[in-house]
Amino acid sequence: MRGDWIAAREAWQQLWAMAGADFNMNSRRWRAKVGVAETWLRVGEWETAVAHLTAARELAWAIGASPAWEQTVQRLAEAYDLGDKAINLIF
Repeated sequence: MRGDWIAAREAWQQLWAMAGADFNMNSRRWRAKVGVAETWLRVGEWETAVAHLTAARELAWAIGASPAWEQTVQRLAEAYDLGDKAINLIF
């Protein structure tokens, strides 16, 4: 019985570590996508920027980072004078 409990605990710890690694990896990925999109915004390539921002939004939502995503879009909207275009990026 004790051996089963130890095996279950070890499996849980491994699963928890993998989930944390996935969260960290996806967090870095969506922020990198935002960085690439920001570069495209600087040169005026709206369609390319939107493609990267859409992918970033999906990653942010997948890991539960919606509040951070909304703050990022607000920052980009102010920095690049996106106006109403930014609303479509949030949702």
